[in-house]
Amino acid sequence: MEIFGSYHTKKLWHNQVAPGSFDELKKLTIANCKALETVFPQGVWSNFKTLEVLSVANCDSLQEIYQVQEESIVEETNLVVDFELRELHREGLHSHQGVAFHHLRSVKVSNCKVLKDLIPASIACKGLLQLREINVEYCYMMEEIIKLEAAEEATSNLISFPSLISIDLLELPTLSSFYSGSYNLECPSLKRIKINGCPKIDLSNNAPFFDHKNLTTLDVENCNGLINLLTSSVAISMVQLVTMTVSECRKLTEVVADEQDGTTEEISFSKLKTLKLFDLSSLTSFCKGNCIFQFPSLEQVIVGICPKMMIFSPGSLSTPNLKGIQSSKSSSESDLRWAGNLNDTIEQMYMEMVGFQRFFELNLSEFPRLKENWHRHSPLPFELLIHLGELTVENCELFSCAISSNVVKFLNKLTHLIVKKCDLIEEVFDLEGQNAEDGKVGLMSQLQTLDLIDLPRLRHLWSIDAQRILCFQNLKFLEIHNCGNLTNIFTLSMAMGLVSLHEMKIKGCALVEEIITKEEEQEEGWNKTIFPSLSLIVLKRLPSLQCFYSGSDVLECPSLEDISVVDCPKMKILASTFSREQDSSMNVEENKERICEGDSDLPAPHVFNGKVAVQRLHTLRVAWSELMEIWCHKFQSKSFHKLGYIKLTCFPGESAILSSDFFQRLPNLRALALSDSLIEEIFLHQVRTDEHRYLAFLKLSKLPKLKHLAENDYSQTISAFQFLKDLIVVECGGLKVLVPSSISFPNLTTLTISKCHGLVNLMPLSAARSLGQLQSMSVRECEMLQQIVASEGDGVEDEICFSILQYLNLDRLPCLASFCSGNHAFNFPSLETMIVTECPKMKFFAQGVLSTPKLLQVQKKWGHLGDNWRWEGNLNDTIQELFMEMVRND
Repeated sequence: MEIFGSYHTKKLWHNQVAPGSFDELKKLTIANCKALETVFPQGVWSNFKTLEVLSVANCDSLQEIYQVQEESIVEETNLVVDFELRELHREGLHSHQGVAFHHLRSVKVSNCKVLKDLIPASIACKGLLQLREINVEYCYMMEEIIKLEAAEEATSNLISFPSLISIDLLELPTLSSFYSGSYNLECPSLKRIKINGCPKIDLSNNAPFFDHKNLTTLDVENCNGLINLLTSSVAISMVQLVTMTVSECRKLTEVVADEQDGTTEEISFSKLKTLKLFDLSSLTSFCKGNCIFQFPSLEQVIVGICPKMMIFSPGSLSTPNLKGIQSSKSSSESDLRWAGNLNDTIEQMYMEMVGFQRFFELNLSEFPRLKENWHRHSPLPFELLIHLGELTVENCELFSCAISSNVVKFLNKLTHLIVKKCDLIEEVFDLEGQNAEDGKVGLMSQLQTLDLIDLPRLRHLWSIDAQRILCFQNLKFLEIHNCGNLTNIFTLSMAMGLVSLHEMKIKGCALVEEIITKEEEQEEGWNKTIFPSLSLIVLKRLPSLQCFYSGSDVLECPSLEDISVVDCPKMKILASTFSREQDSSMNVEENKERICEGDSDLPAPHVFNGKVAVQRLHTLRVAWSELMEIWCHKFQSKSFHKLGYIKLTCFPGESAILSSDFFQRLPNLRALALSDSLIEEIFLHQVRTDEHRYLAFLKLSKLPKLKHLAENDYSQTISAFQFLKDLIVVECGGLKVLVPSSISFPNLTTLTISKCHGLVNLMPLSAARSLGQLQSMSVRECEMLQQIVASEGDGVEDEICFSILQYLNLDRLPCLASFCSGNHAFNFPSLETMIVTECPKMKFFAQGVLSTPKLLQVQKKWGHLGDNWRWEGNLNDTIQELFMEMVRND
């Protein structure tokens, strides 16, 4: 039987199913039943006792597979015994409490987004005697397989899976254990375990789970929380193990942890034939302790990309059938390495840097031997670095450069280079001895990202000589932070070669006077286009910066759209003088239509003291004085007609007055941000007849004295707010009420409020009624906020409906008591995601009638991981439970 796409059905069966109705049913598939809460209600599930295969997929509201009262489970041990279910498959269930079928043979669970556990301990204790296979994957909130229950009352203190053969646990980011309770756990038939993508799992707490003599295959991959895999006592019991694979566990330092205090312990993997250790960047040995290891059957060992592994084990070691070690999964027998014994072979591979083969990501400081020889003409085989994609040179105190001539030729696949916290570095690349005439050109051609951070002596990025050899045609992202000795970033010829540069960010470089410096010899008639792909430039905290380019020519940046200049007091961003021809061609009235339509023939604006022409400038972040300088010089050009977003800082005085003239000069402005000022008032005078030309986005941040968004007599400002779609208010501590009763936001879709510590409530009831288009509301870290919507009167008025609100986040609001304290009815027909985090005084959501038909859970913090949600049947009861939980925890 198959049931698909019954979107509004909460129940599949009547409470009284006729006996014998489903006696022949063997397989049942249920999918895309979004409202379904229970598959088998308590009164009907016994009619499906012949069912052998059950598949349930993408049923978002499902709470339980079958409904049984808790007291019934304890008192009647035969409740589930008659079920003949052999296989259970679950996929894409967003809310589910677990399974409890005694005759299960196979459990396969995938993409159950909030499933926290699989099998209740009270059911497991009664014995899942037929269970042979457990497969759980992509369940992002799964914490343990067997549920630890508050009161574990059962007839036995033993959990036994006598038929269980294989376990697969894949991509479970919050799984910490198989079972963490007090019962003993036995899996005597278990032969195969595969764990992949479980970063929080701690296998050392699961010794009983691994203490089985029949285990033949152990495969652990991509578990980055593991420091070791097995304790020595567990390893001793694994006498049937045939294959062990450990790979991509970045923190793993040893496979077997010795539990003995200096005493010698013998461990025999008597049947182990294959051992694979691959891509373990922190592994130093198989075991650090003085254990005696016997591997009488070991025939194949693969040790690859384990660059820190110096020895297999310091204790006695026997591998009579081993003839060599492979360094990669694809190695043939002819590529075997052997130095007479396993320990000597591992040592030889370490000395020859074999572990760096196919190594992709390297932090030089983590490898002292490599760091020590980095700039020396040593016998180290640097050619093994040819696959390196990401390199970090950090805390290399004695380096004068990051990349020298002896290694640069092997880094042609490098895409990301980070150089940071190296006190003596003066240049990034020192290519002494390399000669362009010898054909050594085009080096570093694949580099895409270059980050230079905290390099106090850096004088230049690379020298003129190095420029003839290096090729940065693919460099896309450049960041330079806190390099206090730099006076410029590029020469003009260097800049001309950066044809793919997309983003450039220069911050905190106290001596930088210019970005591009003019060279002494410069050809006439040269192409004045630089950085043809550059779209974003950020210049921040550069107190000495005076110009972008020191030459006399005007450069062109044809793709530049986004300019941000902050705390650069000597730099003039916008040009205040243009030619008479430009001004006369741009008569406001005569060219109004061309301006609004973005005519490409209009003259390009010139920025950075008039030295850079930009055709596509869309986003500008500057101080208010920069913009006002042009206004005050009666500049009539509409060169900035394409600007769509402006962020203005440092307003003088107590008011931010944005006149109709301001908006007329910027006809395509849709987004405005005001920040870092002591203004108390905002005046917006938009005079437009067509609605689509009003502001759609407004962000107010770091305005500590701002008293209100608009007062009742500011009709122009109030009118402008009516067309806003996105409103963000951050760190405006002077606000007492965000929205007065005079303002409505009929088009607002997103409201974000953060760190406005003077707010007591956000808005009155009348303003809330206007938010018919609101889709997302987030209120965070407002210390005095008591309610979101302020109550008006005591009587129940007409319903307040947030008809399309889908997302509501209330985060760290220490005084919040409720969404609304009045006896008003609220309807949230579209609300699906609600987050309530650290609101210790919130005892209920609202006192009046409350409707949230699509809400199935309340998250306790942002994200989808861990024990992160609660649901008690309705929103008010859930908020009350969260409150009581906080009281209990305190």
